[in-house]
Amino acid sequence: MSTSRGRPPWASLIPASLSTRPRSPASAQPAGTRRNHAMSSLSGTSRPGRRAPGGPVRWPALSSAVRISPWVRLLAAAAIGIAIGTLTSFGQAHLELPWLALVNSASPWLLGSFAAGALQPSHSRAVLAGLGACVLEVVAYYIVTAARGYGVSHSEIIFWVICALAGGPLFGWSGRAWRSGPERVRPWGGALLAATWLAEGIGSYQLRLGYHSAAILFLLIGFALLVAVVLASQSLRRRLAATAGITVLASLAGIVIYWQVLNALTGSSLSW
Repeated sequence: MSTSRGRPPWASLIPASLSTRPRSPASAQPAGTRRNHAMSSLSGTSRPGRRAPGGPVRWPALSSAVRISPWVRLLAAAAIGIAIGTLTSFGQAHLELPWLALVNSASPWLLGSFAAGALQPSHSRAVLAGLGACVLEVVAYYIVTAARGYGVSHSEIIFWVICALAGGPLFGWSGRAWRSGPERVRPWGGALLAATWLAEGIGSYQLRLGYHSAAILFLLIGFALLVAVVLASQSLRRRLAATAGITVLASLAGIVIYWQVLNALTGSSLSW
């Protein structure tokens, strides 16, 4: 019996599947893996986390996977304004105190400007978004109110547009300042949001109108918003004393402002 050189005579009787010859690294890999590697080599690319031919290791960027257009952010600000103005008109016909105060006050509208500004990528756009949201709140409110068959006073529209021109940009800026402004101004942004609710609750509903249940509601919302903006911002947590101090000062100034605004409303032909 002739045998191959270097092989024992009985080697041909062993099945190939039981051969003790070591498998090559390529043959030891699953077929799917070898096929993927082959395709990667042909295309000149590699799988995430592996070194590309001639290049460094690159991992996929997860934080920049989704980018929102600045125009989409401005449209969101407009939608906030239209929604708040519309809901205010309908809410006035169905709510009772203290909830009625939420649709007869400035602070909920300024909250919309704050949210619109917080969505923006820059301070200039935040100011514009806050202004646009507040003006659209006024426009949407009076359009819906007129469509529902209620009378509309032109002097009221002018008055509230002036208020929107003053408050909208300020609270648009404060939303952006709180979310991603410089460290030193972030407490101002968060404190202004809480202060307007506290000031309106005290100045308008407690001291001027005597609506105690509405005043309590606004104070609770103001303190809840203060806690929320502090918990959501590491900068405010590091500057608790400054945030509290700014909130107190802004609330005191707001009490005077709301008192004067309410006097203007009740002391003229305008109706509250």
